[in-house]
Amino acid sequence: MSRKKLLSIFLLVIFCVLFSGAAAHNANEHNRDLRCVLFGPTCLLPDKNPKTDEAMIKLYNASYLAIDQFNGRGTNSLNYLKQHGIRWLPSGIIKINYTASSKTHRTYTHRGWDHSYVNDKSHWQDRKLILLSTVNNVFKFGHTTNNISAYKGKCDSFAALVYYVHLIGDQIENKKYNDEGLEMPLGGRRDDYEITEELLKHIKILFAEQVSSDDYKNLENGLKKIDERLKKIVLKTGGLRSDEDFEQYHTNAEEMLNLLQRYVHKLLKNEKFFSKVFY
Repeated sequence: MSRKKLLSIFLLVIFCVLFSGAAAHNANEHNRDLRCVLFGPTCLLPDKNPKTDEAMIKLYNASYLAIDQFNGRGTNSLNYLKQHGIRWLPSGIIKINYTASSKTHRTYTHRGWDHSYVNDKSHWQDRKLILLSTVNNVFKFGHTTNNISAYKGKCDSFAALVYYVHLIGDQIENKKYNDEGLEMPLGGRRDDYEITEELLKHIKILFAEQVSSDDYKNLENGLKKIDERLKKIVLKTGGLRSDEDFEQYHTNAEEMLNLLQRYVHKLLKNEKFFSKVFY
């Protein structure tokens, strides 16, 4: 085994050890969820080598910093990204750090990819830029700016997909509604403030050339069916009150993640930006 491959494996193990205790759905689980969506139910990289390992470790670290960093943690993740050529990063972890309990921290980062926080303790725009700049670095979309509004198209929508896979994982982990702070709901609402609508919006951008394919239609229809089922729970008088209602809500979160795992990897394999890195 080459020294580069050994180093890549070592870094991956260190990352998993350092952050295995973070949040309810820990880093190992979030990373696995992401791999399963990007590469299918086996959750294995199709062409595992030092370069693909490095690409995934970049995405793991950027996702953690954008979504789950708080209470002073994350310096090692930030340093890793700096050492691997990611641009437009904060000078230090204190620039994005905020203080919260494990029961409230999601309130400041889990309310939507494009949410405008009134009390922006987490410096959300700076966190978004970490993930956007990392996605841009991994897939070579060509953006050379620290202006978030310039990251349009597939770069922004892929970053949003990473973000919402994380949020779904937390919803699966929850023992009750809004278990660890305010979070964007799964779906079933009368407005568009929900994960299902966000995913429908971003897959249409991410897979714009594949919208007539069976895999895209199955993914789109599956998300709409989940949203319809959620309406029966969320819009009933009193909302999510009973244990039975929450159990149904929880089941829909699991089905949403399974749906993404079933179809997204097939669509991504047909996207040149993705296949040239991982296939």
